[in-house]
Amino acid sequence: MKCLVVDDDLGLLGVMYHYLSQHLPLHWTIYTANNGLSARKLLHQHHGAHILITDRHMPGETGISLLRFVAEIWPNTRFILISSDQKDLHIVEENLSHFYFSHQQGLGAKGLFLVKPFSMSTLLQAVCELMVT
Repeated sequence: MKCLVVDDDLGLLGVMYHYLSQHLPLHWTIYTANNGLSARKLLHQHHGAHILITDRHMPGETGISLLRFVAEIWPNTRFILISSDQKDLHIVEENLSHFYFSHQQGLGAKGLFLVKPFSMSTLLQAVCELMVT
C-alpha cells in the first residue's frame, strides 16, 4: 500500500510521516512531498498512491488542484484534504464532487476533510477508515 503525504509545513509533514510510519502495517510505504510539483513527480514515479494526504493551502499548486490531477489519472485514489479553515469544506465539495463524491454519500465516499489542528491518532483513524470504504 502506498501513501503520499503533501504539506508545505515541513514540521507537520515530518510529524505525519513519522507517526504513520510507526502505526501503519509494515507493507505500507509512505512518501512525502512539500509541494504539488514534487507530489506529481512522486505519483508518476510510483504509479499513483492508495491514499493521498494533502494540505489545501500550499504555494504554487493547491491541494484541490493536486486532487483533480490525481482523479484524472488514478480515480481510485482515496484522499484526506487538510486545512486550517473549516469553511474550506464547502469549497472542497464544490470543486471535487464530480470527481470523488456522489451527493448521496457526501464527503467521505473517497475522501475525508480534516481541520488543523488535529491529532495524529485522528489522522491514522481517517486513513484506516478510507481503506475499509
